[in-house]
Amino acid sequence: LDRGSERLVYDVECDWQEKGSREQGVPQLYFHWPLAERCESYLYDVPFGVVRRAPFLDDVPANRFGVAEAPSPGRSSLMIATVNKYGFRGTGDELNVTLIRSSFDPDPYPELGDHHRFSLAVGPVDAQGLGAQGLIAAAQSFQHPLTVLSGTAHAGTLPAEGSFLEILEGKVAVSAVKLAEDGERRCIVRVYEADGAAAAVRLKLSVPPRAAWLVDANERPLPADAAAPVAVDGSIVSFTVPAYSAAAVCIDFA
Repeated sequence: LDRGSERLVYDVECDWQEKGSREQGVPQLYFHWPLAERCESYLYDVPFGVVRRAPFLDDVPANRFGVAEAPSPGRSSLMIATVNKYGFRGTGDELNVTLIRSSFDPDPYPELGDHHRFSLAVGPVDAQGLGAQGLIAAAQSFQHPLTVLSGTAHAGTLPAEGSFLEILEGKVAVSAVKLAEDGERRCIVRVYEADGAAAAVRLKLSVPPRAAWLVDANERPLPADAAAPVAVDGSIVSFTVPAYSAAAVCIDFA
């Protein structure tokens, strides 16, 4: 539990020696968190969104987290976020994450031969206040922590604080920031809207781009939309993402 953190983090190294068989079944290791009161709904993030499910005595898939929703407004909900585990189970009285399962067919010993390492975090969240985008951002901050590189101090001209990309406005989740495949001085920013309302997005770049336009999944330019154009004003790029939709914008720094 880091100072000032709202998350209790588990970094686990497990020497797993359990073997499954047709006679004995499938040994399983899972993380179990009992709830203080009955939970009637759970939130799980799925590709490009968040889904609400009723209690269910079986694993359901999620990309990053499971949230046991508070039974009444104003109460904190409970989030379990993971780095590389995707099977969650909310039963009404508890929230669990499947960590290791020793299946036996077709590989009789699929989990033996190496130490298992995994991380997960538990903490309170304001599920109603954050909304889908806020919950996704909270889980992403655990999955992708700041990386600090130590070395010899040296003089520099950059300010002490700065960012290549910042979302000034618009409730969207960022799914990727990458270089364009054409090899030019361009980057692709992919976002999606998960709260069910069209979002007017304003991105702030560290340097003013030359131009920006929407592209498809293959990074081919989309026809310009007169009703919702992509605008560049200095270092600000603006565009609109419809409700429950994904968008990719190509930003040209040439």
